[in-house]
Amino acid sequence: GHLGVMAFVRVVPGRCDPLHPVVFVTPAGAARAARRRAQAWRPVLPRGADVVVAAPADPHGGWAALLRAVAVAAAAVRPGGTICLAGRLAEAPGEVTRRSRQGVPLPGLVREALRAGDAALVADACVARFLARVLGDRRLVLLSDLPGEDVEELGFGHAATPEASERLAHRAGELVVIPDADRMLPRHG
Repeated sequence: GHLGVMAFVRVVPGRCDPLHPVVFVTPAGAARAARRRAQAWRPVLPRGADVVVAAPADPHGGWAALLRAVAVAAAAVRPGGTICLAGRLAEAPGEVTRRSRQGVPLPGLVREALRAGDAALVADACVARFLARVLGDRRLVLLSDLPGEDVEELGFGHAATPEASERLAHRAGELVVIPDADRMLPRHG
């Protein structure tokens, strides 16, 4: 019964890759209907946790998944709190991020990367700016495939085993655990 009528199909993904709903409506209602249906699986996260333990849905998602997970976790952890991120990150960030984490002023590093015109340096400068803005004074502990010395050189804490993350969680006054953090768009309570 929709022949000749312009309509949109909107797909709303669910957690862990399944399909939540498919919406078939007129263009004006597509975004509205998709948002309404997506609310059902958008979790409510508290704010102000001492420790947030987060993991990306795709543990091999690299820095892109890690950054999305850190952003979600940072919104739930209190200023000065700790984010523990668990993933299979095997590649250290680039020179810009490393130098900025070691205290070199970020604005100069970003200008230097832009002047160089190297796409990898510019992308790394974006990673460095994002981390600085999202983390603020929060501590990041990584449980990853990166060697401990590489993690610590970035000024992050290194969790050598899952048990180290578990000990950190047990010491927290208020703890939030966020699976699939890189795919989440939470609401805050």
